[in-house]
Amino acid sequence: MVGCFPATVPNGLVTLESCFIEGRLVKFSQVGYALSVNLDHQYLDGISISYKIGLSGKTTIDIFDCEGKLCKRLLDECHESGEYKIDLSDKFQSGLYFCKITSGQYENTVGFVISR
Repeated sequence: MVGCFPATVPNGLVTLESCFIEGRLVKFSQVGYALSVNLDHQYLDGISISYKIGLSGKTTIDIFDCEGKLCKRLLDECHESGEYKIDLSDKFQSGLYFCKITSGQYENTVGFVISR
């Protein structure tokens, strides 16, 4: 079953706010997807992960080392669409790391370096 409602037509563009796709209700959001790692060099342990979720659903965020080994799973839960931030209190050794987000069909990886 596929069906969308309600539709509005401002300026000749059709805007859908919700859809049923194969029996699943999908709510559209103005938020896109994004991932960024912020390192606060003033405080060597200041690491924060900012991310945006476009569609509600299961979301995971993992930190991997340069060899591809999982260092820490930061998130593994269903999230509503929106903007979020995780502050890390863990102390990582100097090195190259990768932060990976997976949410629905969206997947992104961002690399970052910690130098002490």
